[in-house]
Amino acid sequence: MKLKFEVGTQDKYIVEFCFDKFWGTIALKVNEKTAARYFMMFGGRKRCMCNAGRYNIEVDIIQPLFFAFLRKRTYNAYVDGILFKIFNSKGKEIKLE
Repeated sequence: MKLKFEVGTQDKYIVEFCFDKFWGTIALKVNEKTAARYFMMFGGRKRCMCNAGRYNIEVDIIQPLFFAFLRKRTYNAYVDGILFKIFNSKGKEIKLE
């Protein structure tokens, strides 16, 4: 699962989120450089954090506890604590209302 989004107006940063569902490894990259690594094996909620310049980036993985490998996940991206984007388990953006 790969998610990619751009942060910033003047100083633009490309944030990439990579999650290997099989091994449970998570990587957050800023401008193609690894900013943080995490590990998630079981269902639940995991918050991954890194910095992109002056912005604080957080990505939440929300997955069910039971039969997590068969069910859909939701990915929430936050910039400076404010919800920025929501992605479904296929990596497509869900529109914020």
